[in-house]
Amino acid sequence: MEVKEKIVQEKGFDHTLKLLEEGYPFIKNRMDLYKCNMFETHIMGKKAICQE
Repeated sequence: MEVKEKIVQEKGFDHTLKLLEEGYPFIKNRMDLYKCNMFETHIMGKKAICQE
């Protein structure tokens, strides 16, 4: 799979607590915020790529 657009990287060390706080809307909230359909974050200290 070839990625043609740059993946947005969420700033910060870890976003596990935000994921637990927001639940399922976590991904959609970030996509709306960054105006993208794919972004990189960190969950439990590991890189995670989230996409629509």
